[in-house]
Amino acid sequence: MSSSAVTISNTAPLLSSVSLIPDPVYEGDSFSCTLDAEAEDADGDSISYSYEWFENGVATSYTSTTIPASETASGEIWMVRVTPNDSYTDGDYAEASVTISNSVPSVDTVSISPSSAYNDTTLTCSATTSDDDQV
Repeated sequence: MSSSAVTISNTAPLLSSVSLIPDPVYEGDSFSCTLDAEAEDADGDSISYSYEWFENGVATSYTSTTIPASETASGEIWMVRVTPNDSYTDGDYAEASVTISNSVPSVDTVSISPSSAYNDTTLTCSATTSDDDQV
């Protein structure tokens, strides 16, 4: 009686690319990772994804698809690394990064006084502004 060895191999899932939305991201905005296309698995296995986030090149504790607004500051560079897994093996990861932009300041109120004037009346203009970045 002869015996034969059978080797069953698993093909790793393939993930083409990921994106960060919105783009651009401003200080005080939350942002998320989105898959440009679902990963493909030649074996037909179900695929799950793991998310690793890096802030200025340093790993963070975030593992979901979204970074909260409270974590974003102008000039930071955020990168996400998404790894597909078919419950047998990890596929190659895909990465995307974004630099947090300085938000545009806004004019909140404008007033002119006095409210009624004559030809020789001096008018005074005042305004209040805000800048989410405090820059």
